[in-house]
Amino acid sequence: MPASVDRANWPVHVTVLPNFVVDGPAVAAVTSIVREAAQLQSAFGVDLGPPAMFGPRRDIPVLLAEHPVFHALHGSLSGSVEPLSGFRPDHVEFWGTRYRPHATIVPGAQSAGARQISITNLAVASLAGPQARVLVNCQLAARS
Repeated sequence: MPASVDRANWPVHVTVLPNFVVDGPAVAAVTSIVREAAQLQSAFGVDLGPPAMFGPRRDIPVLLAEHPVFHALHGSLSGSVEPLSGFRPDHVEFWGTRYRPHATIVPGAQSAGARQISITNLAVASLAGPQARVLVNCQLAARS
C-alpha cells in the first residue's frame, strides 16, 4: 500500500476497526499496537459477500466479510486502543458486539457475488481530507 491513497479509490480491504480518533501523541501507540498484532496473525483468505448497506444513513455499499479472525482482531485491537488518550469512535454503534467486518465498495472494486481475497497486511490510515495517509502497513505472517 502506498504512503497515501486517494479515498475515492480505496484498494479492496476489510475494515477491522471502524473510524476513530485519538490524541496526537497516542497515534504512535496505535501504530505499535497494530505492529504487534500483525506479528501474531497469519495471512488468511476470506470470501467477500453478500452486499449490504452501512453507515449512519445506510448509504454506503459494502460486501460483508465474515471470518472469525476479523472478530478476534477487532476485540483485541479495540481493547488496546479504547483506553488511549482522546479515544473517540466516529460511530460507537459500529464497535464491540455490533462490529461487522466488511469491504467498502468503491469504483472498480465491486463484485457481482462472493469473491475470495487474501488478507496479508494490517494497516492504519489517517482519514483527514480526500487523501488517506498510511501510518503503518504490516505484513502478516505467512500461512502455515
